[in-house]
Amino acid sequence: IIAKSAKPVSVSQIVLKPGQTFRDKLQSGGEGPLIVVILAGRFLMGSSKSELIRGVEEGPQHEVIIAQSFALGVYAVTFAEYDRFCEITDRRPPNDYDWGRENRPVINVSWRNAQAYCDWLSQQTGQLYRLPSEAEWEYACRAGTQTSFHTGETLNPEQANFGHNHKKTLPVGSFAPNAFGLYDMH
Repeated sequence: IIAKSAKPVSVSQIVLKPGQTFRDKLQSGGEGPLIVVILAGRFLMGSSKSELIRGVEEGPQHEVIIAQSFALGVYAVTFAEYDRFCEITDRRPPNDYDWGRENRPVINVSWRNAQAYCDWLSQQTGQLYRLPSEAEWEYACRAGTQTSFHTGETLNPEQANFGHNHKKTLPVGSFAPNAFGLYDMH
């Protein structure tokens, strides 16, 4: 997931509204990741003491204000997107452990290399790309809900890939999006 610009978003002089998607053109040809505009707002960050599976680091629950709209990648960054970056910047692509590449979420990328990918997107598009803050990510993941998951109080293998239910990553967009139009947030 990548975040883009904390300022009002515009593409070719058109101001986009929350929920609208777009792609920036890359100088090297083609387009960047599909991005969706997320409206500013407030939410309760962390989990409540009554949540069934709660880590001590998830509290105390507190209100957070997201003061400016921002844009976030609709899907996790895929191997295809990241491999292109590696090819153009002469970097070694990460190992996929034979789970598959192309439209699967990229894995085995360090924080430093994720930052380099964002810097490359910024250079390619002339726009500011960055990793989302923890608060922005949780706000986007919750998508206006106050439940443990954007799907409700529980999560099952038809809603997300977790535990050992699929044994490997799945192509991005394999599960239904949340109310903000973001896929595979859990």
